[in-house]
Amino acid sequence: MNKKIKKIALSLSVILIISMSFTGCGSGSSTDDTLKGVAIDGYLDGALVSMNGYNTTTYSNGYWELPIEAYIQNGVNIVEIMGGIDISTGENYEGVLILSLKSIAKRIYWVVNPLSSLIPARLRDGVTQEEAEEKIAQQLGITVETFNFDPIAVLESGTVEEKKEAAIALRQSLTIQKIAEIFSKSVGGENGVFMAVINSMSERLFFGKSFDTVVRDMDGIAQDVEAQLLEMGFDETAGMKLLAASDAAQAISTMITRFDPSVFENTDNIHKTLKSKSKAIEVITQQLEVEMAKVALMTPQELQGFDYKEIVNGFMMLGGVDGIEAIMIEAQESMGLGEDEEFDTSMFGDSFFGEGSTILQEQAKVYDETVALFEASGMEADDVKMIFDVYLGTGKALVDIAADMGRL
Repeated sequence: MNKKIKKIALSLSVILIISMSFTGCGSGSSTDDTLKGVAIDGYLDGALVSMNGYNTTTYSNGYWELPIEAYIQNGVNIVEIMGGIDISTGENYEGVLILSLKSIAKRIYWVVNPLSSLIPARLRDGVTQEEAEEKIAQQLGITVETFNFDPIAVLESGTVEEKKEAAIALRQSLTIQKIAEIFSKSVGGENGVFMAVINSMSERLFFGKSFDTVVRDMDGIAQDVEAQLLEMGFDETAGMKLLAASDAAQAISTMITRFDPSVFENTDNIHKTLKSKSKAIEVITQQLEVEMAKVALMTPQELQGFDYKEIVNGFMMLGGVDGIEAIMIEAQESMGLGEDEEFDTSMFGDSFFGEGSTILQEQAKVYDETVALFEASGMEADDVKMIFDVYLGTGKALVDIAADMGRL
């Protein structure tokens, strides 16, 4: 199949998937006088959707509609989505999702997610939407067409090839969202900070840095965001807080990017799998955000002595996202809950890892002891880091990974 035919086939199959997904939702009607779309971190329920003074809220599957009058021909048309509940975690959505509607002639629906949020910032620099999407998609490891489809719906009903790309897109989205949340929380949770992080990542991707390179340089992103915040009137303390947050952002980025996205492809129930992964990610993020909320209130002097490595290293030792997911599944089973029954993500996180719990501290000690043993064997610090990076994505014992890599 040549490239042009392949793209047409992808577009038609995706349109069919989305059309079927929206059948019967909301008002149930699809008319030519409305703009239609879906809001996704997981699907957002009850989120506020705004464009050019027109507002609506999303349904439980993330679906939204705005009147056609909200679109201004030859004008600036930015869909902005805030608030609501992420149905994958049951938690409030934190941040902003945006989408630029350059034209409404060729699409029947619009997907608004962390990936779409990367595009509008480049348009302010005089770049065309087509150029921005092409360059950023290349660095994300996806095709431009992926910006136009709902990855969750595709993972449920798409072809093998479509599912593979949708799985990558979903993991990249989760990573971008959580990095922005962490940095934003460290400076008081303002949406302006959240969007400054998105802008930094967008710029780096557009100018040729790979996604893996971008998400491994949280200090660089902190510096980018600091420069933007100074222009917005923030004082220099904001920069210190962002740098204090960079280790937390790096930790959550590493933990998400190390789980295998094929788990989204090879499941019989994408909604169940997404919920399971998303809740594990949320548990880790919430505990890191507790520390970031402290950072937001600190003076420069207090920031100099602040250290939350126990939290980061404790979660690393537990196996990151996959490890926390396994603990949550075991807890659910021990509570006698069925597969379709759910427990509160925040309550679980606070009970296991919150104030009064010593689990993370104990695991952090094991982490330090393990690192010391590896280093005593003559291993270099970079080798030790590599072993932990691999550990987060395999579930194998650290010593087995070290042996496999020829480090022991």
